[in-house]
This record gives sequence, C-alpha cells and structure tokens, in this order.
Amino acid sequence: MISLTMKKLLFNNLLLTFCIIFGLSDKLTVVSCQSKYDYNWVIASNADGIPGIDAYVIDFNGGKRTSREISAFNSIHGGNSVISDKNGSLQFFTNGCEFMDTLGGIVANGEMISPGEIYDTYCPFGIYVGAQNSTILPDMYNDNHYYYLQKEAVLGPFGESNFALLYPVLHYSYIESTTLGSNVLIKSEKIDSSRYYFGASLESILHENGSDWWVVNYTLAEDGGKRLTYLLDQNGINLYKEEEYIDPNSLNRECSSAGQSAFSPDGKLYAKFCSFTGIDIFDFDRATGEFSNYRNFPISFWQNTNSGLAFSPNSQFIYISSGGDELYQLDLNEENLEDGFLLIGEYDGFLDPFPTNFTYMQLGPDCKIYMTSTNGVYSYHVINNPDEKGQDCNFVQHGFELPIANGTASIPNFPVFRFDGDEVCDPTITSVFDIPVEVVYDLELYPNPTNDKVIIGFAEVLRKGTLFIKSMSGQVLLKQEFDFSGSLEVSLTEYDAGMYMVEVVSGGKRYVDRVVKVD
Repeated sequence: MISLTMKKLLFNNLLLTFCIIFGLSDKLTVVSCQSKYDYNWVIASNADGIPGIDAYVIDFNGGKRTSREISAFNSIHGGNSVISDKNGSLQFFTNGCEFMDTLGGIVANGEMISPGEIYDTYCPFGIYVGAQNSTILPDMYNDNHYYYLQKEAVLGPFGESNFALLYPVLHYSYIESTTLGSNVLIKSEKIDSSRYYFGASLESILHENGSDWWVVNYTLAEDGGKRLTYLLDQNGINLYKEEEYIDPNSLNRECSSAGQSAFSPDGKLYAKFCSFTGIDIFDFDRATGEFSNYRNFPISFWQNTNSGLAFSPNSQFIYISSGGDELYQLDLNEENLEDGFLLIGEYDGFLDPFPTNFTYMQLGPDCKIYMTSTNGVYSYHVINNPDEKGQDCNFVQHGFELPIANGTASIPNFPVFRFDGDEVCDPTITSVFDIPVEVVYDLELYPNPTNDKVIIGFAEVLRKGTLFIKSMSGQVLLKQEFDFSGSLEVSLTEYDAGMYMVEVVSGGKRYVDRVVKVD
C-alpha cells in the first residue's frame, strides 16, 4: 500500500521531470515550474494605531516590479513575514502579532499569535520586537499549507540585568490557504520552551530532496551558546542536531539584535554576521545538514547594532551593512578575504524624513538586493548588480521609492526557494519605478515659521508634479497633484503646532524642506 505522502512525493518527482523535459526542448511548449513564494512583499505603516490601514504590495510577477495598494489590519515592522503560493499569488502576511489577509482583516483564527506583555505593549502598533526571528515556509507535502516559525519574546530579569528582552519559546503555526481565504489550523504550538534563544538568525534552507526544510536557530551564549538545527519534514518540525557554537561570543545578548544571517543562493554556504564579532562563514551540506570549514572575517562596528548581510545571486559576494553609514562587499573568491573586502558606499546624509542609514538586506526575485534603514522612511536602498565586483555592483542609496513609509527596518525574511535547475532569481524583471530621482533642497518656504499659510516657491518653473505635506514621523497629511506652477500655496491652519516636511516630486527631481507651524 502506497501512503499519501509517498504518492505526493512520486507526483512531485514526475512533475519535476515533466518540467525539465519540456524546458530542454525548443520544439515543445516550455512550462515554467519555478516557485514564486517570494514574489510579493508587503509594507504597511500606521502611525495612528487604527485598524484597517493602507498598505502596499511590492509585486514581482509578470516580468515587472510594480506596487499596488491593499488594506491591512495593522502596521508591519521588524516581524515582517509574507508568503505567496508557488505561482506567485499573495496568500497572507504577518507582523508577528496577527496573520492578515489581503482584504484588510485578520485570517480565521489568526489573532494574537504571541499573547503576553510584548503583545499587549507593542502589537497595537504592529510591532513585534526582534529582527529575523520569524519566517513562513511552504509545506512541500501539502499544497497551499504553510508553517510559520517564530521566537516568542518576553521581558524579565536575566543575569545581571533586571530588565532584559528574552526569547524563551520557539513555536510554530500551521495555516491553510484556499480560494475562500486562509485559516490557522494550529496556532503557537511550542516546539521548545526550555532555552533562552538568540534573538535573530532564524534562517531556513530547502533540503536537497526538495521536500524538507533545514531550520537554523541558536541559544544565547549565556545559555550554552549552541547551534540548533531542526528538520521540517512530513512529520512536522523536530530538533535534528544540537552542537556548541564555535564562537559563543557572537551569540551574546549584544549580538542578538546586531546582525543577520543567510544561506547562499547555491545552497553551499552559510554566513552569520554580528556587528561586534564579525562574519562567520561555513560550508553547508543540504543533504546532511552539516556545517563545516569555519572561517571568520573579523570586521566589527562597535558603535552600531542593526547591521545586515546578504549574498549575491551567484554566491560569490557577501554584502555587509554597518547599521549606520557604510556598506561593504566581501569577495569569497579571494584566497585572502581581506583582499576582497571593499567599501561600496557611505551614507549620503539624505533625510526621508529620518536618516536613511544602512540596515537589513534581502535578495529580491529580480536579482537585486534591497536594504532597509533603521527608521520609518520612504525608500529602500538598492544594489542593482550584486554579482559585479566593487563599484560595478551599482549601489543606489534610497534608489527604490516606496509609496508609504516603511515600518522600522521592515523587510521580509525569505529563505532561498529555488534550487536544482531553477533560476535563483530573474534578472529580466524590470521596474516601472526604476527612473532615477534626483534629490535637491532648493524649496523656498515663506513665511517660515507660519501660523496659517505657507507659499512654496521654486528656483525653476515646474510643469507638473505632486506635493506632499508629511509629519516628522513620515505620515502623509496632504497629497496634491498640480500642473504648471512657479509657486504653490498651502494652508496649515488645521495642523497642530510643530515641524512638517514639505516635499515636491516633479520631472525626476525631489524637492524637500521643512516648515514650522506655530499657534
């Protein structure tokens, strides 16, 4: 008797063979079987904490990177996880607090993922504390079913500290997604609650068999400093191996929010970065889950914490952000890694309206690397050609303008989904937004300060454009299209006293300045 699981495996193998055969012959119809689980990214920002807000999907389907407006129940900050089905259709997303659908509501049984003090304090604002502490993985044995893994946070005494952010629970939820909507079948089921986990670096990679997942997690140095490797298969998720980590200093509490980890797109390497101890690099075996050939590159940024790391699509380069003002490239083909360590960019001082410094990174389906800032700003930085060495990688600061403010350092935590003949990413994906926007600061605002109206003047006549008035938190208070203007007049009477950002986008340029409203 053949089990249901065995039948699914046989079907998957036949389908894979079918795709390969059809893809090799130019006389047959080409069938695309490349998974698109990461083809939708969601950003949502809600400064007022009101349920039912505007959000945007960054969509990589159809050969173009576009964005479309949707509704979301709440904001999304550091706990950003989102999943599409294998064909690229958005299923659901989460901020670590609740599972949200694409209609502005919560999926069935999707509320209060991690109840407790952290939930009560931060989740009304869409914030679940911690970076890279959650992820969504498709169940390869059951179409349209997904696992959500999360490290649950608490506040409490630890060591010499009377008030510490700790992660004592690793749990999972199991979600079914159908044409009628999504439903949480299992919610916040504990995998383990006997340890204090490292706050970041929850990372996954597809097993060589194409059906199972390896999941990597760590305990704090103060709790043994161990690497925990889990196997997610048809039997669920279970601890596969527990081993002492080679450098426990990189697992101390300071590192818990001070870096990022990633598997290389070819599945052969793993890197973990802490801004205090440097980059740890290992060879990895997707068949056995074994880590080997440890080496460390001791770069450190002691003044910063929220640093990021990403591999290039060809797995040759690692990009490292300082969490502040610098972006570096490390060439792994160099025998002496120090020879391949290059400064790629330094923060240009741009305010959007907060500093657009350098933080976490994620490789996109379009073969570009996107990078966040620690603040809620209106842009991602972009490494346009990450497979190229040095300045040829074409790093553009605030190069991808977002339609709303991004949640603080918010970017999805995706594993590598495509292996075994699939393209890691698709460099032919273009963008309707890839038009450079030059930022200038020559607005003329008068009177400034003002208790009523402000006149916005320009050094040149603008044919048409868009005017924004924004709060200093980045909330758009006014958006107004205009045609042909040497100056604009805006009333601030209804606004409270304070400072506001005035922004005009026109003709490929962005004009920015501040105005002060007084009583």
